[in-house]
Amino acid sequence: MPQFDRPDGTAGIPIGSSDGDAVAYAFLEDLEKNGDDERTLKAWFARYPDHAEDLTELAVCRHLTEDTETDSDAEVEERIGAVGDQVLAVFFPGFSLAIRAARNAVPPLTNLLDRARSLGIQPRQLAATLRIDTTVLAKLNQRRIDLNTIPIILVDRIAEQLDYASEAIVTYLRSDPRLSAQASYKARSAPRVSDSAQESFADALSTASSLTEADREFWTKQLEV
Repeated sequence: MPQFDRPDGTAGIPIGSSDGDAVAYAFLEDLEKNGDDERTLKAWFARYPDHAEDLTELAVCRHLTEDTETDSDAEVEERIGAVGDQVLAVFFPGFSLAIRAARNAVPPLTNLLDRARSLGIQPRQLAATLRIDTTVLAKLNQRRIDLNTIPIILVDRIAEQLDYASEAIVTYLRSDPRLSAQASYKARSAPRVSDSAQESFADALSTASSLTEADREFWTKQLEV
């Protein structure tokens, strides 16, 4: 009986009454052996383009039937999504990259405190974790502290707590300073503050009345580095 060859040239299962069925069976057999990574899918789609739609459906449905009794819906959905990404990468690489970028995109950082609250972190909690007090945190949020005087370790800690890249925190702190949003203005938005309204990180620490001595000493040493 003639053999149905796999994309790598090795002999597969015998051809049955239907070439389509034979392709499907050999495809599933290959996935069981080698996994459904992008290279495997691409090889099959390239050799059997007429069956690409059926093979795609098989690759996805395979994840609906394996271990679903013990896996959660989220785990099954994650596996199906992974296969979908691989299929997109084969047929529409540009579109696949765009989809992945959109999934991983982080909204622009517009307010440190609002971002913290969205993560369930209150200002006092964030200040304590950063080893600063709430007045220094408020000044950072309002961009009232000169970025060039802020220790990089603080920038990195803010990034870690807010789940942003350090570069995004630097971009935020480098922007124009602003007045407190709680103040009342006749204009629709708070006016911008001139650069002269900024102070150094050391000066901000010096007026932080609720900062513990241990934290004050810690930042003093950081500024000396």
